[in-house]
Amino acid sequence: MKDIAIVVVAFNRPLALKRLLHSISQATYTATAIPLYICIDASHDDNSTEVLQIAEAFSWTHGTKNIRKQPTHIGLKDHILKCGDLVSTHDAIIVLEDDLYVSPHFYAYAQKAANYYTDEDKVAGISLFTYEYDESAFYPFEPLNDESDVHFIQVPSSWGQLWTQDQWFAFKSWMESKSDTTLSNLPTYAQAWGAHSWKKYAMSYLIDTDRYFVFPNTSYTVNFEEKGTNSSQTGLFISKMELTEAPKMLQSFTASRSVYDAYFEMIPHCMNLWNPQLKQHDYTVDLKGQKPQEHILTPFVLTSRKGERPIVSFAATLHPLEQNIALSLEGYILGLYPKDTIVQTTSSNMLLHYLPLQLLKETQQYALQTVTFDVVIPVLQLDQLALQKSIQSIATQTNPFEIIVMCTKVSFGDVSAFAKASKTPFKVICSESNELSKLVFEGLSQGTSMIQTWIHQGNTFTKDTFYRIAQACTTFPTTSWWSGLDASYENTEYLNINTASLRWSSTQINQLRKEKQWERTQGHFYRSNVFQVSSLHETNALLFPEDVPLTVIALPLVVKHNIQSSSNHKASLGFFNRIPLYFFTKNVPFFRTIYREMNHLPPIIRLDLTHDTFYFENY
Repeated sequence: MKDIAIVVVAFNRPLALKRLLHSISQATYTATAIPLYICIDASHDDNSTEVLQIAEAFSWTHGTKNIRKQPTHIGLKDHILKCGDLVSTHDAIIVLEDDLYVSPHFYAYAQKAANYYTDEDKVAGISLFTYEYDESAFYPFEPLNDESDVHFIQVPSSWGQLWTQDQWFAFKSWMESKSDTTLSNLPTYAQAWGAHSWKKYAMSYLIDTDRYFVFPNTSYTVNFEEKGTNSSQTGLFISKMELTEAPKMLQSFTASRSVYDAYFEMIPHCMNLWNPQLKQHDYTVDLKGQKPQEHILTPFVLTSRKGERPIVSFAATLHPLEQNIALSLEGYILGLYPKDTIVQTTSSNMLLHYLPLQLLKETQQYALQTVTFDVVIPVLQLDQLALQKSIQSIATQTNPFEIIVMCTKVSFGDVSAFAKASKTPFKVICSESNELSKLVFEGLSQGTSMIQTWIHQGNTFTKDTFYRIAQACTTFPTTSWWSGLDASYENTEYLNINTASLRWSSTQINQLRKEKQWERTQGHFYRSNVFQVSSLHETNALLFPEDVPLTVIALPLVVKHNIQSSSNHKASLGFFNRIPLYFFTKNVPFFRTIYREMNHLPPIIRLDLTHDTFYFENY
């Protein structure tokens, strides 16, 4: 059994240190002499004395306890490096920063992994923590499971890690000749880490020497991520913790089919093991579309970005995305492209699902022309100029359409006379009702086209509205309900429009249905097959259909004759929901995720204006 010491790294967080030490004391141990080091960096605030008192009062019954306090403040990077050097008198050390909490079985796992990977040269360290969100794109991370309970990432673990003597001093020897300016191989997101970060040196070392950390599939530590040197927010990287003593199947690096690079992308060797049809090509994996062009050194790239002439393409229905490739799931979202055909986009830290240009060119043009539209215009009292304005905007559309003007008995004569004089033919239907909602519902019930919508007389469509809706419904065939930006957004910078407040959550949809705010659906487009309502009294349910995905086209579609704010978004949310909404609109990654999950928000469809194709944006 190896001599593995536990090293606790503390600074000025007394409550965090107390919590960590309690979890260590509650863990199970089979070894009889386990050294414990509590290493405290000097602090000049009021917590310094309390931190030392907690360390001194802690009772450790499984071995020796040694407290090491720095005489002056040296900072996190130098403190970790000093702590790492403690391995010189042990076979290995487990390093735990004070904002962690350990599983009862963390030490047993560390012992087993240290014994297993002692002679594995590709393994530069052993993590006790498991990522559920990657640090590259803040996108949910779930490794593909092979026959084992571990996976490998070319990222050092900093939330509970084990180094053997050989692993630590190989890194230290490499680091002695390095400085911040020499770490040119770092991924984009890691380049922003400050001078206090030891982790960026460790990552650069992994990339430079082609080594990896081994991670358990379920975490043996939890990171509370309390405010400190490397953290300013909480909760982003909290992972589910292993609480059972079930035996874990370890796997050698060479046999693993679950190995990921510094961008949390599966390496091509493993991708080839899952899908042998790819192995004849020299490619880079970039499924999340995060890698800069200069980091793609192969002639081909497997990506979600938009390109031309895909060698093979896959769907992106399953998550994690690698599953679609492992199962050869047919589709057009992920593709293997020649690198020089990939189009650079304005993507930021989000997953973009682009439709390949080749598919657009070869199959979509005909499909777009076959998408037909019904437009219902309810008229209680005829306004000839307003109605003419609406009809003229419809007449400029490139897709086939039918205009259905629903009117009351009082207005039927005037509307019929107007129809006879109109250059653009439209259907006039007289209703027995004088209620606006009934006119809208009856008109939609009369329609026979693929896509249906309604507007008030006087409101108009932008010139390419029908084409864009046709493009969207063809590109994303599982979507059924769309709305768009009001044309008042036309003068804003399109790519900077924050669409968070434009999406309706399931809670809001239910509230709007309950309050019978059906007029909020003006300018929405529906596939006609979503209408399953047979009663005229269920108009509200018709315009807010259940279990139908709502997708927003982030484009100006409808010009409202009397533009009024139709968003009561914040008012319809509870107080605690408005807090995540605020941070959602500020693009704070953790709260984006929380708010989206709380409200079951669908993705936004945005248009890449430069290349005339759509992509999905989660936030």
